[in-house]
Amino acid sequence: MKKETLDRLEKHINKRPKDYLKISEGDNYWNIRECPDFINCSKNICPLDYEMFKRSAIENNDFCKYIREPKLKNILGKDSVCYGRVMPDELLKFVPEHNAYILNEPSRKRWYELHKSR
Repeated sequence: MKKETLDRLEKHINKRPKDYLKISEGDNYWNIRECPDFINCSKNICPLDYEMFKRSAIENNDFCKYIREPKLKNILGKDSVCYGRVMPDELLKFVPEHNAYILNEPSRKRWYELHKSR
């Protein structure tokens, strides 16, 4: 993960957001379940999690794929972009406002576009 991404995450992670409202554990669970990868996912840091600030991440693998910035990899002699995908609009509507900063750049831009039009 890029240093600036890690700096951005460290700056905000484990800090209770100002606009954080206490929600029930069940509401948080159902919000996270909106992700189609929920069943197979084991990531600690999820942008759909209202209580993300309570979670910790030790390795790159602890971050949702929509948080990780694009990375160019050479696979079998071909350059391909890994990570950095834009979160689908159907999921972006479930990302709490206090978690929008943690999305990768393409997803973050789309989140602001969707919420600006409200």
